[in-house]
Amino acid sequence: MDLAQMVVKAGDYAFRRGSSATPDAPMTVAEQQRRRGLNKRVMRAVMLGMGVLTLAIMARTLQHSPAAAPGGAGRAAVAAAESSAAGRTPEHVDYAPGANLEAEEIAVLGKARRNIDVAMYAFTDKEIAELLASKARQGVRVRVYRDAEQYAQEQSRAYGHETTSAILVAAGVDVRVKASRDLMHLKSYAVDSSFIRTGSANWSRAGLEDQDNDVFYIQSPDAVTAFSADFEALWNRSDNLVLARP
Repeated sequence: MDLAQMVVKAGDYAFRRGSSATPDAPMTVAEQQRRRGLNKRVMRAVMLGMGVLTLAIMARTLQHSPAAAPGGAGRAAVAAAESSAAGRTPEHVDYAPGANLEAEEIAVLGKARRNIDVAMYAFTDKEIAELLASKARQGVRVRVYRDAEQYAQEQSRAYGHETTSAILVAAGVDVRVKASRDLMHLKSYAVDSSFIRTGSANWSRAGLEDQDNDVFYIQSPDAVTAFSADFEALWNRSDNLVLARP
């Protein structure tokens, strides 16, 4: 017996129980209208009850799921980003703080086999600096272009600690700084001349994990060509500060 039949029988029972008519007596038009109205009310009551039951079951299931434990959702999101990033297609988009962009960037950059060209406004994330240094030691050509103001702030706040620029230069990474008061405001890089990353996220812990930022990974020959042309123009400015190994 389906739900509609159950409702009709329930309506018949409720209608006849409250009616003076005998079961076999023909119903008047008024009685038929009353019966249809009662059936509709019964149907609404049944559907409401089923909805409440469904919500209760869902709430109980979520309450006992691992992600509902304190910090579980955050740990699950980070683990998912770290485990799936390496297998994702080059063309996609991610948003912080919902996604751990640092883990995503490390996974993407780790795929480089030939070259990495970076133009990054703020760069204080040492995990990414160490990865780029490692890639350079493996024979990947790594070039990093910096903004003058951000580079100066990084140096002034070092307080004797190794900076990201120092990590890069010590590993043989070519680093140049735009010697101009006009900002070098790009947050982009190209990997193996096959795809580029752009977006609003700087390479800082806050920019990659806490702030509302996005990153776009674009696999397009035209986009790579456009970025490469702009990068080469910046890289070859005659007034650049060229950092050398100490």
